[in-house]
Amino acid sequence: MKVMVRLLQYDMQEKTEIVVADTSGILRGDKLSYFEKEGIRHDILFGDDQVVLKRGESFGSEVYLPQFGRGTGQVHSPYGTMRLETQLLHKEKTADRWTVEYQIVGTGGPVSHMKLVWYITMQA
Repeated sequence: MKVMVRLLQYDMQEKTEIVVADTSGILRGDKLSYFEKEGIRHDILFGDDQVVLKRGESFGSEVYLPQFGRGTGQVHSPYGTMRLETQLLHKEKTADRWTVEYQIVGTGGPVSHMKLVWYITMQA
């Protein structure tokens, strides 16, 4: 099903908000796919037991956020792959809004704290 997608990213540590995407996409059950304005592809799988965020290809990332416990993340670049530890703090899914709040965890505590909100509007 074709949808309109608006993704807001909140950096909870820096207290900033940016619009990452405002575009059309495809919604199939628990999977949402769309492209940012720079042409970077996003695939979001919003399952009952985990959320998976995939962004880009050669310079991209994959973030796995299980419902319970720690997850993993990988950032890919031409220079190699960086591995991360993640923690899902909150997720919520309604017909017109998906929300995910998570942290990237370092040895001394949270390194990053993000909240992503996808506003999804069905198209005729």
